[in-house]
Amino acid sequence: MIDKNFVKELVDRWLEGKDYFLTDLTVSSDDR
Repeated sequence: MIDKNFVKELVDRWLEGKDYFLTDLTVSSDDR
């Protein structure tokens, strides 16, 4: 099983300076 904290760390680093992606993802999910 993958360590959720490890995944969160990777995601947080990747999304750093890319908050617009997270926003787009949320909006796309709401459209479904």
